[in-house]
Amino acid sequence: MTDITDDKAAFIFRIKSKFFQDIPHPKIILKYIEQLNQKCENKTPFIESVIDFGGADLGYILRNYSKEILELRSELAKETDTCKMKIILEKIHAVHWSVILKLINYLPKLESYPDQHLRQSQAFDAFEMYRFIERAALKEDEIKTYICTEIEKDKPENFSVLSNGCLISRKIILNV
Repeated sequence: MTDITDDKAAFIFRIKSKFFQDIPHPKIILKYIEQLNQKCENKTPFIESVIDFGGADLGYILRNYSKEILELRSELAKETDTCKMKIILEKIHAVHWSVILKLINYLPKLESYPDQHLRQSQAFDAFEMYRFIERAALKEDEIKTYICTEIEKDKPENFSVLSNGCLISRKIILNV
């Protein structure tokens, strides 16, 4: 068992605690990756990676995102080595960023979006989005139409978790 100094323990705890509530904004993930990299003996530059989902439907992607994030959180909880934590956060970033990029494809092309009720720091709940798709029995080719119709005709406070998740993703991308 390796000895951990109080400073290192506090540093590790601060990073871990940030990821157990919600997955933070990609900028924050990158900040933590850099901080961890500075603590590594062999510093390596961050290389962004994006997952190619191929033809997978959104429900499948969201369900697997939730599963993968839980697994990565579990790995992060057990890890005390800062270099290994950095690798885990790079995986979290890749999964999170890839889903964000996927979600914005379901939004209509508008000059402005009714998203004032949302914050980019707000987390989207991928599992609840998946459950919404299942409960509404939306097929992949119906999701964009559903979101477009909802955004055009409904009040923002009545938007579904699915539409809100896509709008949050848009705000995140605008501010990266």
